[in-house]
Amino acid sequence: MEIQLYKTYAYGPRKNNGANYHIIPEIKALWAEWFGYPTEEEYKSIILQSLEIAKEKSLEYWIADARKLELISESANRWTITEGLFTGAQYGIKRLALILPGDYYLAQFLVEDVDQGLSNQIKTININMQIKYFRNLEDALEWRS
Repeated sequence: MEIQLYKTYAYGPRKNNGANYHIIPEIKALWAEWFGYPTEEEYKSIILQSLEIAKEKSLEYWIADARKLELISESANRWTITEGLFTGAQYGIKRLALILPGDYYLAQFLVEDVDQGLSNQIKTININMQIKYFRNLEDALEWRS
């Protein structure tokens, strides 16, 4: 399976906060490989730019790899659920794989927050997107609907 580095968004004085975006044409996927601790503004900007890439390239599978992401604010996580996923679904994203960080507590926070937020979102708007959690990229790449 060919994985193409598409773009890097890097912020901070040493450019150590952001994400690398890879396109995987065979499975119509966008793999977002997060790193560091982007500010909330940077985080939202990266998400919106990634969704534009997905729309432009007609991608249906979004892999959000948070293994190297240090932390995001609760409000940024809520924004992802209320705005990011809704926009992604409108742009044709049908599946989201969230690759969890190794830190147990951070992983637990992400899962609980996303699950609770999605439960509330699905009641108010129709997000037609499958979401699944993984521990590594290999398993996420093997996931088929």
